[in-house]
Amino acid sequence: MAKSRKWTDPNLPVWFDGTNINEAVFCDEFLSSHKIIYSNRAFFTPDGRVTDDLPLRGEIFERLKCCAVNNIPRKVSNILEVMKLAAQVEDFSPQPDRIHLSNGTLMLDGSFIPGKPEIVRSRLPVAYNPDAPKPALWLSFLDGLLYPEDIITLQEFIGYCLIPCNKGQRMMVIKGNGGEGKSQIGAVLGAMFGSNMKDGSIGKISENRFARADLEHILLCVDDDMEICHCRSTETRLIFKPYFWTKWKTKRSFLWSNMISRNHVSLKREPLLRNRSRFHRFKQRHTVSKTRRCRPVGRTS
Repeated sequence: MAKSRKWTDPNLPVWFDGTNINEAVFCDEFLSSHKIIYSNRAFFTPDGRVTDDLPLRGEIFERLKCCAVNNIPRKVSNILEVMKLAAQVEDFSPQPDRIHLSNGTLMLDGSFIPGKPEIVRSRLPVAYNPDAPKPALWLSFLDGLLYPEDIITLQEFIGYCLIPCNKGQRMMVIKGNGGEGKSQIGAVLGAMFGSNMKDGSIGKISENRFARADLEHILLCVDDDMEICHCRSTETRLIFKPYFWTKWKTKRSFLWSNMISRNHVSLKREPLLRNRSRFHRFKQRHTVSKTRRCRPVGRTS
């Protein structure tokens, strides 16, 4: 009789019968009140990709702790696995016509949609302000580091990286001497892109399939000190190929769509290619900018 009363107790959650938790029913109730989907081995919300599932686990725990059940951490993990199935969507394509920001969405036609009404693949941790003042400090820094025409190229490339598009099929290389401030560009990009940028090694990505897995869902990869030999061996795989094999540790290999992670910036101190034919092929796939102190032959300004 006591067990029967537990089943009919109106104070108990619908997913708890007084003894056991029904993970599938819990997920249905949770998803009915949360905007979240699962696609390509990751959860996505209106704030973008979930890079740390600890807040999600904490919210599930808050709902479970009212029920006296044993081994709650394992139960939370089981619910997360069930939620991957319940929230699974087959196709969640990138949207190359808009930039999702912390206070809304900026369309490429210039219009702005405030708020976060939809689930997105990525959201940048910066706010859109049409009345923002001119970034005088940033422009002054670039003016002391790069030539005027290269500043325009850098700004255009950064704008290209803001959208999940690979039509440009270009990798940017900024060449100069040590101690000039090139790394500060990577620091600024890290603040702009947040978790949507990967600070890594192009050489490691070329040689290690586990490292390639870290680029999934990433808009931009920055190599702070790349060696030119890695550039030759990696350029075709990362800039042109639409798919390549990668692998997460403890998991089987999978064919990964290289739809987003084709934008790369290298900040390097090593001389460029000296062979004329190789340099021509290199220039076809890379945008090369040089700092003011690294003056090319024949350039006087």
